[in-house]
Amino acid sequence: MSLRARLALVLSGVIVGPLLASWTALCLIVPRAERTYATETAPRVAVSTSTALFHRCREVGDASAAVASELVAGVALDGRLGPVRSDTALRRAAERHPDLTLVVLDPEGRVLASRGPVLVGMGPGGVARVTAEQSGLSCAESTANPSRAALAETVKIPLPRSATARVVGWLPLDRERVTGIDGVRSLPAGTTVALLAGPAAGAGQREVVASPGTVPAPVIEAVAGGRSTGWAGDTSYFSLQPRQAGLPFTVLAVTSRTGNGTGVGFAALVAGTTGIAALLVGLLAVRLTRPLAHLAKAAERLGGGDLTARAGLSGRDEVGRLSDAFDTMADRLEATIRQLSGSRDALSDTFERFGEALGRTHDLDGLLRTVLETAMSGTDAVVGVALLGDAYRLEERIRATSDDADAEAAGAVPGLVELATAAVARGGRMGSAEIPCAGPALGLPLKREGRTVGALAVARGVGDPPYDEQALAAIGALVAQAGTAVANVRMHEEARRLSVTDPLTGAGNFRHLSSTLAKEVERASRFRRPLSVLMLDLDNFKQVNDTQGHAFGDAVLREFANRLRVCLREVDTVARYGGEEFAVILPETDGEGAARVAARVVSAVRAAPFQVGGTVRTVTVSVGVAAYPSHGRTGAEIMRAADGALYSAKRTGRDRWCLATTSGGQSVSAR
Repeated sequence: MSLRARLALVLSGVIVGPLLASWTALCLIVPRAERTYATETAPRVAVSTSTALFHRCREVGDASAAVASELVAGVALDGRLGPVRSDTALRRAAERHPDLTLVVLDPEGRVLASRGPVLVGMGPGGVARVTAEQSGLSCAESTANPSRAALAETVKIPLPRSATARVVGWLPLDRERVTGIDGVRSLPAGTTVALLAGPAAGAGQREVVASPGTVPAPVIEAVAGGRSTGWAGDTSYFSLQPRQAGLPFTVLAVTSRTGNGTGVGFAALVAGTTGIAALLVGLLAVRLTRPLAHLAKAAERLGGGDLTARAGLSGRDEVGRLSDAFDTMADRLEATIRQLSGSRDALSDTFERFGEALGRTHDLDGLLRTVLETAMSGTDAVVGVALLGDAYRLEERIRATSDDADAEAAGAVPGLVELATAAVARGGRMGSAEIPCAGPALGLPLKREGRTVGALAVARGVGDPPYDEQALAAIGALVAQAGTAVANVRMHEEARRLSVTDPLTGAGNFRHLSSTLAKEVERASRFRRPLSVLMLDLDNFKQVNDTQGHAFGDAVLREFANRLRVCLREVDTVARYGGEEFAVILPETDGEGAARVAARVVSAVRAAPFQVGGTVRTVTVSVGVAAYPSHGRTGAEIMRAADGALYSAKRTGRDRWCLATTSGGQSVSAR
């Protein structure tokens, strides 16, 4: 006889009898236990829910009072209550109470500011109408919209000339919010609660305005008939907690007879019976189960990482065949794991060599894409993002999906951005299994010498296995190298920018002007395209420095550079020529177009005085205009022509522009 047959024979005799006895006893005990459970649970739930509602009322009132106190203090300072002050106070309150709607109404009932969840079917004016009848910290039931349960508070704000504004706190009690109330969030099995509108006590129809479940019809009929507690039919016991000060709704708790957890009791009883039976079987069949214990120990060793564990049992019965199958499986598993370990080591070496190569590129976006795609390939990820920034601000730069990713994989990008940001805030690696449209995900900061320079996040497909330690170690080595490479590229870019930038105004320097002009002249000559140059000089700037000081003069130069950029296109080049002189290169612009730009610049500078701190001074500019090829065929010739036109503008009165002369012609000047 096989082991299975022998065990089945013993268990049949030992277990069936106790189970039948247990079931008989259970059928006698359950009905009485269910009734006792229901009569004890419903009143307790009604009281706890009422208490939780009372505290929510207090929270609404405290939030409204806090906003009112802040606004009263502001009004006491300057006598004004405006939208900006109201919105600032509401924003602070909303940070502490994000589930409340808070509204500030002026004396005519108009909304000055509002914060919080939008009320379904109500605009700000609707909020004012719903709360129009509320006064004081009453937390009274809303009567203007009885189909929607809510807790409302209003606090008055005295204003000058006997006017009164109001702060309104509003908490809708829909199904979702009622479910989240303490005491309702973890209701006992078979129990539900409901908020009722209607008379506080006695007979009368009451409307269920909010409930996370369904209230049985017999219970509603019993409550309408004036009953406050008791059985409604054979299955439902209910208890009412009447409306009172600070509690705007009658709370109804209903417990079903089937909700006392007797199934758990039955399961425990059956488990106890089975345990006794198992003990008897163990005493009778120790010899039969010893091979199974040996096999289980070998399986535990194998699961703990001992790849040499084998059962080594022999026999013709089921245990012997199971032992042979286990040993065969262990042999194959050991070979597979050793092969995978070799592959992981090779992948780690690849990552390390790749990381060394990262430091030899200066293309930041290309570098990030290479890092991201390598990380995805090395971790079997289907989607990933790379971000740049520091510990306080990150910006998405690169996103990628694998060739075998499904159409929904791109939907995981927002979640990956959040995961990468969280990893930076945490200061280290962070995993997640809750990214929408993706499987296991991993976020890692990119650092150099402890300073964050970016972040990386990748995710596998839905249903894929989580990352193991070897994969985590490999990608960790990659991002360590990538952080250094990214920092090097950014330092290179910053050094290159500073080499061609004027540190005071942010405009290009003379070096940048010379190289750009040479390129533009070459392009204009090759493709026969127009090109113009402006030379600009602030009029009487030495007097500005002498009277207002060099700090004021520096501020004027910075503001002038900003105004100049506003008048130009993105393709135009602005450079500081020296001192208060600037130059502008205008590609694809002939002399007439350049003259229009010059006129626009002169007007923009003249239109508004320059103000630094409390000092205001009117500054004007003179502009010389020269065009290729009319006024020169090389950069030096064009610059000399523009400089000559600038001199003409200065000589003829300043605060004007002047177009360079052609051979034998006369200059054109205008304000």
